[in-house]
Amino acid sequence: MADEILLADRTLVLKGGKIACEIDKNDLLEKAPLLSEMGIKLPTLLKVLLELKNSGFTFNLDDFSIDEFVRCLGDRLK
Repeated sequence: MADEILLADRTLVLKGGKIACEIDKNDLLEKAPLLSEMGIKLPTLLKVLLELKNSGFTFNLDDFSIDEFVRCLGDRLK
């Protein structure tokens, strides 16, 4: 997977030709461990967002963009 996963409205994971998991964009941070459990390597940007979330940062993935990420990070670090 590439960082484009953050731009998708939803993510489908297939196993044996069937949908094993469907994750909406807004649930991606909470369900990222499930992706790892299914053997899917998390994109670097998603790992960074998870670490920041665990440190108290909040992100709206519904309108996610790099500009929004930088703005949010900059606001938090002021």
